[in-house]
Amino acid sequence: MIKKLTEADHQAVIQYLSKDSEMNLFIISDLESFGYHSDFQDIWADLDEDRKIRSVLLRYYHTYIPYARGDFDVTPYVEIIMKDDRFELLQGKADVTEKFEVIPSVRHAQKRTAYYAKLSALTKADAHSGALSQVKRATLDDVDRIFELRSQIATFIPSKSSRHSLWKSMEKGVSRTFYIEDEKGQMISAASTAAENSMSAMIVGVCTLPEHRRKGLASLCMTVLCQELVNEKRTPCLFYDNPSAGKIYKRLGFHDFGLWNMYRVM
Repeated sequence: MIKKLTEADHQAVIQYLSKDSEMNLFIISDLESFGYHSDFQDIWADLDEDRKIRSVLLRYYHTYIPYARGDFDVTPYVEIIMKDDRFELLQGKADVTEKFEVIPSVRHAQKRTAYYAKLSALTKADAHSGALSQVKRATLDDVDRIFELRSQIATFIPSKSSRHSLWKSMEKGVSRTFYIEDEKGQMISAASTAAENSMSAMIVGVCTLPEHRRKGLASLCMTVLCQELVNEKRTPCLFYDNPSAGKIYKRLGFHDFGLWNMYRVM
């Protein structure tokens, strides 16, 4: 049975999601931040005969994230998504999202598969304690500087709403950035979080200007950021599909624990 969840279901759904909290980072963060009464967000669950949750589907604007720990019936979720004529993105655990390839727009979408990694303890050998004083915490006044840095990175593709989204996330306390600047005050390296929740946080926006690479600057930013999250008992998580980046993250103490698919409907 498919049920659209409400505030009365919060404890049950969080209990279900928390058994795989890092994989459900986005869903937990969105529920904690926006609840069950926003016009841009809904969450549905498939309940068994004992009314226990077997799977869930979150809608955030026109992005959908499904999750299930075992086998589940994809049909009612497919019907929900196909009614959204502005459907843009499906993302989630690889073996779960692949069941949605029965939807033509998903089957023919631009698909990206990334490694999903998490950090339990920061590797002490990479702490670089003497150099950590270079790392500063960004404020809302630094949002434009963050985007100036990112705009010089070839792999960063900002959307029209990216700046506003970062500003709102920082204001709400679900995103933070640590950075390093040069002697002229230009931001040259940074690492950020997104979708922070009470249990975990997604690391994003790890970047360094090309002329300042291979100096360990991004690792310094990551070290300060991750140590703060670990101290707060939040698990740092990240996606990567670049083996070179993966080696850097693993030196810091990250380890792979799954694959994540993103289907962007063109």
